[in-house]
Amino acid sequence: MDNQIAIAETGIRVKKSIRLLPDFLHYLIEQRLEEFVVMQWKLSEEAEAPVMKFFEAVPEADRISISLEPTRQFWGGIQADNLHAHIAKWVEVWRTNQLPLITTDQVVVEDIVIGSYVRKAALMHFLPDYTTDLRVYAEISGEIDFCLQLLTSASMKAYVAVQNERMSVISRNALVSEALTHIGNWSWDIATGRVYWSDELYRIFGLAPQSCEVSFELFLSMMHPDERELHIARTREAHAQGTNGEYDIRIIAATGEEKILHCLNTVELGSDGVAVTMSGTCQDVSEAHRLKKSLEEANKVLQAKNKELKAFNHIASHDLQEPLRKIRIFSDLILESYPDMTEDRRKELVRRICRTSGEMQTFIEDLSAFSRTSAPVRPRENVDLDALLREVASELLDETKILEIEADVLPCITGVRFQLKQLLHNLLGNAVKYAHRDRVPRLRITARHVRGTQLKKADKAKDYVLLSFSDNGIGFNPIYAARIFEPFQRLHSKSEYPGSGVGLAICKSVMKSHGGLIYAEGRTDGAVFHVAFPADLIQQ
Repeated sequence: MDNQIAIAETGIRVKKSIRLLPDFLHYLIEQRLEEFVVMQWKLSEEAEAPVMKFFEAVPEADRISISLEPTRQFWGGIQADNLHAHIAKWVEVWRTNQLPLITTDQVVVEDIVIGSYVRKAALMHFLPDYTTDLRVYAEISGEIDFCLQLLTSASMKAYVAVQNERMSVISRNALVSEALTHIGNWSWDIATGRVYWSDELYRIFGLAPQSCEVSFELFLSMMHPDERELHIARTREAHAQGTNGEYDIRIIAATGEEKILHCLNTVELGSDGVAVTMSGTCQDVSEAHRLKKSLEEANKVLQAKNKELKAFNHIASHDLQEPLRKIRIFSDLILESYPDMTEDRRKELVRRICRTSGEMQTFIEDLSAFSRTSAPVRPRENVDLDALLREVASELLDETKILEIEADVLPCITGVRFQLKQLLHNLLGNAVKYAHRDRVPRLRITARHVRGTQLKKADKAKDYVLLSFSDNGIGFNPIYAARIFEPFQRLHSKSEYPGSGVGLAICKSVMKSHGGLIYAEGRTDGAVFHVAFPADLIQQ
């Protein structure tokens, strides 16, 4: 089959190459290039792509002039026989930092997702000006989707490769740091009690070289109190059995700095089998331990990003493809049956296309909202949660969305206003969406001070203000209390309760960025969502 493959289950035709797209791109480059570039910048700003923060100081005219030639070269170079190679070439140009204004370390995964949306929207904006032929329009639209799918896939793979390269560099630096860590030597004449330290060991303990006479007692006095008894027992065992040792200890240097030392020791026995001397080395591995901890944290971040990439891959392969599949079906029905189709039937199919497009737009907006909550924290301000609750309720509720709200006086906190608004919007929206059909929807909101020891997974040394949102809706099975906060997770089908599955994930991300936590309780007569803010964010 030429340029297409048949999908047996549905009979849908999926584009596997391009035929008409190059001519459209030639028209765009030759006649509408500057307008096309301006449109992409505008859409990127509206979508709040994270990378846009690096262009805030760049005048608009400069952005446009610098973007014209790369845009011409990329889109103008796309041909039917070189599509994969051309995309691979330009992804490599980005990966090796050859693009103007932007480097690989400034791009995050949200930029790739939003970038695909921006390119699609910009291209589709100019397509009606190029052709009014519905068949040509539909075919070019499909070819655009195929082209952008290839570009997004290649960009995601390059992004993961870049992250892996960075982790490798961090790992190599950690090994180099360990190799360069200073090592001090020591020896101990057990019979006389005389102890010798090298100059470097004095420095490790925060003392001037050879500035004082050292002894086992001095060594013990500078050891961390929690480890003294253990080290005394370890030393007695070494003397009694003549065993060598390798272990880590914590010390409090003369400067007051806590350090971690990696120690090796050997024991020399006399002719009677009694320990005569001990000698060994102490290596300050404090920095290596800090680097290891940083690596572990970085690895956690990378694992979270990989998990996020898998979720985005699921979106690309299903959640975003499904509405596109429906649009193609309805478009094909219109094109194939146009002469024999009634006006009412055509209108119905167009309405379905519009409805499906709206669902896709809602999903992309939710995805963008989730991306923004995961972006670096913006400047914080004093936010009156009481006033914000009233604002959200007035925007969300109308004659078709009813919710009776009874709320305590909510505090003012230091936070990111738009994130806190998303939090309240999703919690109130949940109470409306999952209302019980036989009950008037009600939401009770309480606020109280609690200690960290009263909350799971909280900092036990902190105090919190706990806000509880109790509704009388359909509730949920408590075994799903953790799952519901994961991105793109649904407990119900779209036909029962429409949505993207990111609302509660946004709430979790908002609370994480504010140093708080969120958890839920499921019941048969409703659900309770608890959000806990650190008390130091509360304004008196």
